[in-house]
Amino acid sequence: MRRRGFTLIELLVVIAIIAILAAILFPVFAQAREKARQASCLSNLKQLGLAAMMYVQDYDEVYPGGPGVSSLWTPGPQGAWDKLIQTNGTNVSVTNVAVRLVPYIKNQQIFVDPDDPTGDRNAAGRWSGNIMRLSYWWNFGLSQGYSWPTYPNGSASVSNSPLAMASVAKPATLQLMQDNWASYHSPGTQGQARWNICFADGHVKFTPYVDGWVPGNQAPWLWNLYNGTRPVSVDQACSPDCATVASQG
Repeated sequence: MRRRGFTLIELLVVIAIIAILAAILFPVFAQAREKARQASCLSNLKQLGLAAMMYVQDYDEVYPGGPGVSSLWTPGPQGAWDKLIQTNGTNVSVTNVAVRLVPYIKNQQIFVDPDDPTGDRNAAGRWSGNIMRLSYWWNFGLSQGYSWPTYPNGSASVSNSPLAMASVAKPATLQLMQDNWASYHSPGTQGQARWNICFADGHVKFTPYVDGWVPGNQAPWLWNLYNGTRPVSVDQACSPDCATVASQG
């Protein structure tokens, strides 16, 4: 009995169909994987926010801070909590916020963004991911008592004392910690940049980034950095300026 096989044309048609389907589906799969990483990052920040809230409750409702306290460093494979050495020789372990939150956290991996697994995506030669890692940014204005009441005119001052929760008028609008940059989970271009933010009341949100393209330095993110007691929404530009918006409540 004679068996009939596939012809060359039939095989080429099948291969072409598979190639077309792959071209359609692969970008979808990539987007789904990135969405999963973004959701995982949001979960990390939520847990870090809960740790910060527990710290605040244990320390008279005052945010972690003091002179120079500024960031969320974690050790790399060859580093240690007390030896976080930058390439210029500076040991940042003393001013590290992360070491203050560690007692409230079981899994230190939550300090590392899934889109920045080595913690040195923005290092630019300043540190090695083998020694220390930095995936998330901490609002050092809260920790050091920054104030710039006439931003962008005038000058900023620093008290070197952390702010208390009671001094923040709108903790739900004040960023506490976030992705190091908006390009982690978005294109990072005008009108499309978004990043994960944990706010000072502990809630998290995938938030539009507007500061880079706001005309006239009407920048809500920078305003909140220097004026934590009178924060404004980081989702939209201040108009006509942040000082006016903040003073209106």
